Amino acid sequence: ISNNCLNYYLTTRQEIELNQIHLVGGSLYYFDFNIEATNLVFKSWHHAEILNIFGSQEEAATEKLQGHRYDETCMALSMFQSGIYPVSPDQIGYCTSLNSVFTKKHFK
Repeated sequence: ISNNCLNYYLTTRQEIELNQIHLVGGSLYYFDFNIEATNLVFKSWHHAEILNIFGSQEEAATEKLQGHRYDETCMALSMFQSGIYPVSPDQIGYCTSLNSVFTKKHFK
């Protein structure tokens, strides 16, 4: 996570570790926009994008992002600060069996 992102979300690497915030990686999302917290997530996420908190490929190539994962990290922190937490694959039936609600296929 970049220092710029930490500053924007008013948090630290230690707080992220202490709170066990999963910084998201290639996840399946489902949001209900009839819920106010969902709208708060996207307002925060959109504002981060406008301020270039996501970072750029150029910043990544020059190692200025300290391992930052662009929009995914910002989404994770926007969710956490809005009181929305990830659920386990078992809770939503994600890639857990042949009859999963959703199955992610990888192309090789």
